Amino acid sequence: MFHFLQSFWIIVIIFESIPFPLSNTGILFVEIESLRNARGQVKVGLYNSEQGFPGSHSRSYRLQIVSLHRRSVVVTFTGIPYGTYAISVLHDEDCDGKMKRNFVGLPSEGYGISQNPRIRFKAPSFDDAMFTFKSDSSKVTITMKY
Repeated sequence: MFHFLQSFWIIVIIFESIPFPLSNTGILFVEIESLRNARGQVKVGLYNSEQGFPGSHSRSYRLQIVSLHRRSVVVTFTGIPYGTYAISVLHDEDCDGKMKRNFVGLPSEGYGISQNPRIRFKAPSFDDAMFTFKSDSSKVTITMKY
């Protein structure tokens, strides 16, 4: 019995000294600012590839829909694996789930993209908006455009 207990404690000491890797996931805070008003909701899509980016929230890696109560909001994604991501945000003022467009085809509801790239005549690419997530927690600030 003595040898069993001695062996047990040796094994415990050995395992405690082995450096196991820490979790490779973290918390991502997305701060959305410059909303035109506090009506409706924001749809925040987190993408881990270019598929569906930026307009198809149903193809995002993670999606959060948050009702608005003020003109800025922070959305939290937990358990995000380290990697490369991009974010798109829709200010869905009428809560219909779709981006409203004017007669020329330009957005009439607010939108935002990670890295806040300058928008020209087409939607930004995944490469324009991507960032590397590699810490226990990180914050990305997105400024809405109308």
